[in-house]
Amino acid sequence: MAELGRHGFLLPHHLPEVVPILVKALQYDEKRGNLIIGANVRDAACYLCWSFARTYEPEQIKPFVHTIASSLILTTLFDRHTGCRRAASAAFQENVGRQGSFPHGIDILTTCDYYAVALQSNTYHKLSVKVASYEPYGKPIVDHLAEVKVKHWCPTIRKDASIALGLLCSTLPDYISSHILPSLLDSLETGDFNSRHGALHAIGDICVGLRDRLDQISDRDIDKINNTLATLESRGSFRGSGGDEMRGAVCYFIQKISTAGIRLTVNTLQVWQEFLNVCIVNPEQYVGVQNMSVDALRAFSWQYYTESNPEMWSHIVQHYTSQLRHEFTATRVGSALALSVLPGCVLGCNTAALLNHLTPCTKVLNKSETSLAECRVSAVKAITNIQLVCPCNSETRAQIYRVLLECLADYSTDSRGDIGSYVREAAMSCLMKCNQFILSRGHPTINLTFTRDLKMELVGGFLQQSVEKIDRTRQVALEALHHIVHSELELVGHEILKTAVPLLPTISSSVILPKTEQEKEAVAMREGDVFLQNVEYNNPGVLFPRAMVIIKSTEYRHHFLRGLVVSIGGLTESLVKASSSAFVDYLTEHEEDLENVCKGLINVLVADHKNDRIVVPLFKTVELMLTNVILEEELGNKFTAQFVSQVKSELKGCGSVVKLLSSLSPLANCLQFSSNSTVLSQIMLLLCHRYPRVRKGMADAFYTALVTFDDVIENTEEVSQILEDTVWEDPNDIEELRRKRNKICDLVGVAQPKLLKPNKPKPKVTNVEQFDSYSDLVGRAGY
Repeated sequence: MAELGRHGFLLPHHLPEVVPILVKALQYDEKRGNLIIGANVRDAACYLCWSFARTYEPEQIKPFVHTIASSLILTTLFDRHTGCRRAASAAFQENVGRQGSFPHGIDILTTCDYYAVALQSNTYHKLSVKVASYEPYGKPIVDHLAEVKVKHWCPTIRKDASIALGLLCSTLPDYISSHILPSLLDSLETGDFNSRHGALHAIGDICVGLRDRLDQISDRDIDKINNTLATLESRGSFRGSGGDEMRGAVCYFIQKISTAGIRLTVNTLQVWQEFLNVCIVNPEQYVGVQNMSVDALRAFSWQYYTESNPEMWSHIVQHYTSQLRHEFTATRVGSALALSVLPGCVLGCNTAALLNHLTPCTKVLNKSETSLAECRVSAVKAITNIQLVCPCNSETRAQIYRVLLECLADYSTDSRGDIGSYVREAAMSCLMKCNQFILSRGHPTINLTFTRDLKMELVGGFLQQSVEKIDRTRQVALEALHHIVHSELELVGHEILKTAVPLLPTISSSVILPKTEQEKEAVAMREGDVFLQNVEYNNPGVLFPRAMVIIKSTEYRHHFLRGLVVSIGGLTESLVKASSSAFVDYLTEHEEDLENVCKGLINVLVADHKNDRIVVPLFKTVELMLTNVILEEELGNKFTAQFVSQVKSELKGCGSVVKLLSSLSPLANCLQFSSNSTVLSQIMLLLCHRYPRVRKGMADAFYTALVTFDDVIENTEEVSQILEDTVWEDPNDIEELRRKRNKICDLVGVAQPKLLKPNKPKPKVTNVEQFDSYSDLVGRAGY
């Protein structure tokens, strides 16, 4: 048809027949099973509109301008394919340029250009509101969204259309409240799933859009809103495969109705509360019913639970607290999340009882609860909510802080990895919220809450997390640390902390808007620099060199080193490189801090005895320091003696190959100092360890140390020859390996290790007689 028109074969008197077909083609979208058709038809229809502009005179096309313009606008704004939206925009532009009779054509073209229509959310949420403000297009846009897009088969389009209808309430409030809202409420009684699902979203968004004009909503519509759940249940909407998706839509509906403040009856409040109780424990995470129900409960309870009703509030709280130790994870998580959003009037003044219920939920009480990180995160949020919405005395606040600080030590792991990081991040975020809340209360509350010990624990915990190995966790810790360091609190070592955690500039809009191009470029460059500073704040190459100054602080050195050794001994190459180079460079430039670092590492090793998460990377840190940093003789002797003593205690009864292998190189590097008899004794033990890899690794590390350091032991050449010629990983002849090990002991002047328990000879396996077997007995019995 477009080609016929371009070549003059589609005469003007055919337009009354062609235009209706064109309008249908612009909206053609059909789903057949898993196949979606219609995009090529809509694109061809846009081409037909484009050809009209070049074929007909303005007088010939004038009777159909409104129809064609409205249809092209609808396709430009709401088509599912980016290509079709751009094709419709190009066709509209061609008609505006050649016909000149399209209403507000130039204004719309500058709004809906080629790049603006590329993003679907932008066309629904922003462009549609701007275009609807022009008189001819407002009602067609609203009608199309309510009659077509809200009932679309794609859930994303249904949700975007409902949001657009809510935004359009500011443009056409009377029309939407009197025509669109009643029709959407009636569509809840239909049997089509898509219509009911989209209508729930649209009704909620429209009510939010009309919250300043609630008097325009009729009593009939308010009654239908109150009876929505009963209507849906009578239609069986919550049964079948789409039941969970419909529950999510109802939760969204409740959230928006509560936000709008629609008048609800007492019976409706009870029914909706019971419905939310069911959805909050929903295990189907893939549709997000639980999260949506929590958001709905927050809006619902804060809007309608304002009057004093202790009996009802007590029943609600008791219902959730009784399910905190339920056997199903979803029930635990949902109940804790519900307690994290309820207002203070519902939670009541008995905060001590609530804390007693929630505190055990933040801990790993047995091995079966190790993987329940989501439950612990939810409990942390619930405890924080008590602090924020309930009246708390100083003892209660201290207990809340103590529980949250204990969560910073959650390093539980399962098949997913370090799942304790979710708990630590939630605890840091909640601690920051508590700090902000208390700081806003004034000086008496601040002085009663933030004792010297609490402030040191907060800063120390944040510092440790800010230099550990997970980028996401470091980001949260840096945000919390930045807030407390640059608050009005007086901290110990404040100047050092401000050096390590400088104040971040924020991107703020200027009061005087830039007008000239030079002013715009200057603002862009300034905000670009600020943005880069924010991005680089967590960059390991920037963070670790800046944070090394914390080593000078006696109060925070232990926490800082506990986090630093984890990064230095990690597996991520970029992180290890940045942290290691920063550590070595700092110790090289600040030799006066070497003794403090050595003492700090020994203290960490003592405090985290048998904690492989800290001990293994600490061994690698010590190896790095002994290899790259020059220690004085006296300091080196003292440090290595303490280190070897702790290593001996760590390796006693150790069966972890990773831990054993990580200790070999540090031990061998300790030979460079004169007090090495204890080191040699430990090396001799490891040369005949029960694991072949450990024996091989110890021999290699010992040989490397002999080659690297001069005059470490006597008879260096003979010992090196034995180490080089012996196959230490041989699993068959351990007695021969012990003999060679003992020879090395004699050469270096160390006592030969003695076996605590001699090996018992293995019993000889005798051949089983044929008649001793049970199968032979059965066979001879004739079975």
